[in-house]
Amino acid sequence: MVTKCELEQDNGTAKYEIAIIKQNEEFEVDVNAATGKALKFEHEILDKEDDDDGATPLKAFQQLFH
Repeated sequence: MVTKCELEQDNGTAKYEIAIIKQNEEFEVDVNAATGKALKFEHEILDKEDDDDGATPLKAFQQLFH
């Protein structure tokens, strides 16, 4: 489920900030609004303490939709 999708300006560049939650995982992606290029990708496993977080490859994000 998409929980956030906002158009922001970062140093003069328009980008979309997108947050997605799937089961116990949260994904955050920044996408260049003009080119569609992924600028940032973060993945976090959500647990009761919510203290385990780490980056994963973009392929993990793409696999969510296949």
